[in-house]
Amino acid sequence: MANKTKRNKGKKTTPLRLENMQLKNYVEYDLETYETGSDYDCYTHIERVILTEADLESIARDITTNDFDAYCAERIMTHFSWYDDDMWDFDWRTYYYGDEVFGAKPENLTEVSDTIDRCLALPEDERIPFLLELEYGYLLDVVKNRTWVIETIDKEDIIFGSQYHKTEVIERYKNYTLPVCIVLETPEGLTLIDGYHRFVVNEDKKILVIVGEK
Repeated sequence: MANKTKRNKGKKTTPLRLENMQLKNYVEYDLETYETGSDYDCYTHIERVILTEADLESIARDITTNDFDAYCAERIMTHFSWYDDDMWDFDWRTYYYGDEVFGAKPENLTEVSDTIDRCLALPEDERIPFLLELEYGYLLDVVKNRTWVIETIDKEDIIFGSQYHKTEVIERYKNYTLPVCIVLETPEGLTLIDGYHRFVVNEDKKILVIVGEK
């Protein structure tokens, strides 16, 4: 049983721009530090900042006006590896009482922002094909000429091939709050074509998905 969701759910009127956001507020990090001085004059200095988590879903929600577009933005950020420590540059500065982290920014910020803009400028039914071609490098014929809607469906109603069982579990998807996966209406039923990593770790009986309707 499926319940359709309007694409403007959670609509906002003033989404933020990636370039203007304080992205430090969306990440968690560890510090490698060393100290100088002694006793009351001991100062902590930063040697390295290590990204431990980036809340890409919250970033995506804050730069879009609905769940459908937030999904598109988050998948683009994931495609460009914003979950990876190697992609982030941190700004820290030295003050009288030690070093402080002031900012965080992915090194490919402009490319990602431009890609999100290109995706969201497309007609709604061309955005999912855009994402799939970005991710896989080509577009299957079965994906073309479909209408894409967000629906809540029973997880057990989704079918997928045996090749998916070889996919490793990705822990960061356990609390994923955007649509879990992309499925197609086929003669066999609702067939998963993208998002197995998120699908396999989700323990809910009903899940939010994006359905490609004919």
